[in-house]
Amino acid sequence: MPSIRPLSIITLGGLVLLSGCSLTGSWSTIEVKPEYARFPIASVTFTDEGTYCVTHGEGVRADTSSGTYEWAGSQLRLKPQGQPPQTYSGTLRLGGTLALTLETGNGVITAVLEKQKDKQTEAPQK
Repeated sequence: MPSIRPLSIITLGGLVLLSGCSLTGSWSTIEVKPEYARFPIASVTFTDEGTYCVTHGEGVRADTSSGTYEWAGSQLRLKPQGQPPQTYSGTLRLGGTLALTLETGNGVITAVLEKQKDKQTEAPQK
């Protein structure tokens, strides 16, 4: 029976990994590769109802768009209002990060987004 224990540990680890991951909430891009590439998402908020609002760019060049999204397996499909949909390959990571990969005509861009903490649930600092 000792061979069952490692399998049980792996299964339990997988359940912990999956249970802590949710796309719902606000995310900010913290890393883009290649470094010179422009990733189309600076920040994004996903709702439980399947809608999103994204900020493109920063500062005075920033603009926003919104629409609906689908998260299925490892694919994120954004459907902005009045624009063609965009599909990303994605991985939710334990610890509150989301890795997104976008294939463009100029190559592949990968970004890491960090989930923002909900200000209402943060413990006060002493």
